[in-house]
Amino acid sequence: MGAGRPVYISFQNTTQQTVSFPIDNKSLLKKNLEAVRAFIAGLPSSPQSDSDEGVHVWTDIPAEKILEFLQAYEFSREARDINRQNLINYISRQNNRGELVNWDIVLPRGNPKLEPFKWTKDILTRKIIRVPMTARSIKVLSSPNDRKIWQEKLGRDLKDPSRACMMLYLIDRNSGSEGDIKFFQNPAEAEDILGLVLLFPESKSNETIEYVSQ
Repeated sequence: MGAGRPVYISFQNTTQQTVSFPIDNKSLLKKNLEAVRAFIAGLPSSPQSDSDEGVHVWTDIPAEKILEFLQAYEFSREARDINRQNLINYISRQNNRGELVNWDIVLPRGNPKLEPFKWTKDILTRKIIRVPMTARSIKVLSSPNDRKIWQEKLGRDLKDPSRACMMLYLIDRNSGSEGDIKFFQNPAEAEDILGLVLLFPESKSNETIEYVSQ
C-alpha cells in the first residue's frame, strides 16, 4: 500500500447522506436503532408535527446533541467522506467559528404503504424502500420533496451559517429482497437500516477539514 495523502474537504452548502451501511453486522444496525431512539427521546422540546405519522420537526437543537448522536452512530467502514470523524471534526470546527450551532431535526413521513416505525412511544413515521446498489450500499437516501417540505415549513434557505438540518430515515429491512442484489440473504437476519441526511448551509468561515486518503 502506498502512503496516504492529505485531502481537504468542506461540507458547506451541500447535502451529505449515508449511502453505505454496516449490513454485515446486525448488532451494529440494532445499535443504531437504539442510539436514534435515545436521541429522539432526549431532544429538549416537542416536535412540530403535521400528523401522528409525521412530518415531525424539532428546531433550535444545539450542536452538542448532534455530536453526541454522531459519536453513537455506527458508520460503514466503506464510508470515505461521510463518516464519524469527518462529520464531527467539521461540525466542531465550524462551532468554534459560531457556525452550525443550531439544528433542525426532521423525521420525514416515509412511505404510507409500509409499516410504521416507532422512534419513541408517541412519535412514529413510515419506513422507506431503497434499492441496493451493492450488498451494502444504495445510490441515494434523501428525497428532494422532503427537503422542500422542511424548507417551506420553516422558511429555511440554508444561507444562515449558524443553522443546519439533519433528517433521519428508516430503510425497511425488506428493501431489495426480491431483486438480484440483496441486503440480507437470510430474511431471519434482516434488520431495519438507519440512514442520515445532513443539510449544511453556506459558510462565512470557509473552514475545511483534513483527512488522509489511501
